[in-house]
Amino acid sequence: MISHSARKHTVNGPYDFTWARRIRHAFRLIVVLAFVFTFAMWFSESYLRYDTSETQYRMALTLHPAQARPILRTVVRREEAVNEQPPARYVEALAQVEEPHNVLEQYELAYRLNPRNASLIINYGTVLYENEQYEEARERFREAGVNPPRNVLPRYLEAAALAAGLQADADPTDLIALITRANASEDPVLFPEPLWHESLPTHGRRHLELRREIARRMTEPLLDCVDMIIARAKEDMEQGALRDWDNWLENIAIMGVRLMGEGEEDSPPTTLQLTAALTIQRDAEQLRAALVEKKGGVVPSSLHESLARYDEALKALKTFDGGYHQLLTLQSFRLALPFTLLMEAAFCFLFFYALGWFLHHLGSGGKSARAVPHIWIGKALPVMGMLVMLALLATLMVMHNTRTHTPWEAHIPLLWRSMLAALLVVGVAYPPLVAKVGNMFERIRENENGSKEPASTPGTVARVRQYTGVYGCLLRRYMGILIGGLVIVVCLWLLTYRIAYDVYPFQMELIASSVGMDTATLIDEVQRYLAAP
Repeated sequence: MISHSARKHTVNGPYDFTWARRIRHAFRLIVVLAFVFTFAMWFSESYLRYDTSETQYRMALTLHPAQARPILRTVVRREEAVNEQPPARYVEALAQVEEPHNVLEQYELAYRLNPRNASLIINYGTVLYENEQYEEARERFREAGVNPPRNVLPRYLEAAALAAGLQADADPTDLIALITRANASEDPVLFPEPLWHESLPTHGRRHLELRREIARRMTEPLLDCVDMIIARAKEDMEQGALRDWDNWLENIAIMGVRLMGEGEEDSPPTTLQLTAALTIQRDAEQLRAALVEKKGGVVPSSLHESLARYDEALKALKTFDGGYHQLLTLQSFRLALPFTLLMEAAFCFLFFYALGWFLHHLGSGGKSARAVPHIWIGKALPVMGMLVMLALLATLMVMHNTRTHTPWEAHIPLLWRSMLAALLVVGVAYPPLVAKVGNMFERIRENENGSKEPASTPGTVARVRQYTGVYGCLLRRYMGILIGGLVIVVCLWLLTYRIAYDVYPFQMELIASSVGMDTATLIDEVQRYLAAP
């Protein structure tokens, strides 16, 4: 064994190839262990934590319909073969992403498997409504209204199904009575929750999109119902049959108030739900104002103020929803930024590593250069560079998950690329620097000759080949350190992300969405604005 002091001073004598090889192997082992541990943790959580069907079901929930459909079909077929009847949630999940001509069949199967699940029944009723099967849809909504939990939403949907099945000249009295009874209920307004897995976070983009889709499907029948009532009211007013429309329209407006989701037990509203609720209130109140004028009365100023507030709130909501997909695109760019930076670094390191490999094999004398000790800059700068990169990745991690927008985020790519450029510039200049400090070529010749006597001076061609080989070898060694360091940095980043936020950074559909926070902020502002005196 060679002592530490002897190894430390090998620069003054023949190089210690054994010690250099051990150092390289130890570093490679650390890199491999970091990668294997990270991969094993992800693989065990993704594929070993649950059985095959549950794992695929969990995965499909985070995918878009076209991707989730074949997975869920496989899950349902497997469960039918094993258990005869698959779990209802698997079938319902398939129904939500199935092709249009198969949706009703899958929902009917899920309903037979779990006929007491109110959320499932509401979703099934909505699909029946969309397929113009209004009588059956009304029966499903009525069932959902009597099944726990207490919920007034299916009663409003029942009224919508009733309205859709009425003739144009039918008497709306029963319809208004149904809405009035629903308004009198103290039950909360509960929109169905998205099918989700308990192990997945609920603050990401995918969950937000599912909630918006549910809100759209639930509110469209209600808006159709109100449009029908408003059209009938206008027709009666034109004919002078005022009847009890003022009271009836007031009940329609109350339904809009209930749908805003301001009750303590109500579901948190989405912007689509709030838009529908305000549209219902505005349309009903506008017609009530026209009715007052029709009777020769004076519209109260408070009603004019309320209508103006509705219009302003609706404008803000529609502006936000109009730019919703653009916001999601920007969010995707934000979340993809760390991977863009990592790919840039990996490409640069691999390119220069390949260049070093090529020069190493093109020249000569490179084999001896493998044992040349690194000088301080070849040790300190890679360590510092990797720490800076890890710190920048951690900064992006915190910014994305706290959903904050700060000027610093715009400067992170510049800082990253500056550090990358510094590492590459030093990497290119490092080989001749080491050669100059260590009088490398003379010692390489001594090592190869097995003698401490100065070797003869090589010819020009031989010297160029020797310089090329040594340069390529040292460049390759330096870039190998950077590549290994980058692998370790990525592994540390992935593990830290998972521990801190229960999600990996490449699971972008599950990461906290700034769009979700913007949505919640806008809804809160609209509700406070409308409630202000």
